Amino acid sequence: MTDVNINEVQSQSVGSAADDIANGGDSLSQVEFFIASDYLSGLDSQIALYKDELENSELAKSEYMTNEALISGFLSKTEIETDSGEACVELDTGEAKELVEILKSLGQKMAAEDLEDEISDVENSRDSVVDSIQFSKKDLEDLKTTYSNKIDDLNSSSELKMIRFQTLTDARKQALLMLSNMISSDNSTKLAIIQNLKS
Repeated sequence: MTDVNINEVQSQSVGSAADDIANGGDSLSQVEFFIASDYLSGLDSQIALYKDELENSELAKSEYMTNEALISGFLSKTEIETDSGEACVELDTGEAKELVEILKSLGQKMAAEDLEDEISDVENSRDSVVDSIQFSKKDLEDLKTTYSNKIDDLNSSSELKMIRFQTLTDARKQALLMLSNMISSDNSTKLAIIQNLKS
């Protein structure tokens, strides 16, 4: 993606025309200048919006990847089988608390509350042998799939936003170039007239 310093370019191109008009010059008519300025301002607003959305997407993606890695770590633990035949993994209270936050972030409030109750039971238990919590391996796999899907969706939407962002940036560069050419052409015309008058 082409790097464009919007503020710098704007100050160099539009700013010079503004100064010229303010000083009584007529490089461009005020109507032409304000039309161009309004168009550039609209592009700036859209560019800023897409930039914010892309940054937010990257932050969300980072969080999703962190949680997905945590879940992968839980899944790598030794599998055990409960009396009912369900495949589970054992989590210590610290790991279980991390899983509670993951469940809450996904809006799974009831599952989070149930796990919090189990954590409380273990922490308050006088049985020193009971120091871990069993959690369904299938539920962990479902959580991992949820995050994988979220990351894929973010990648797809970010790609489309990046294309739109680049398109807007290119359009702004073209608009600035056109405005600069208009100013240059008008100045050349005036210079030619002055030269003719001196002849």
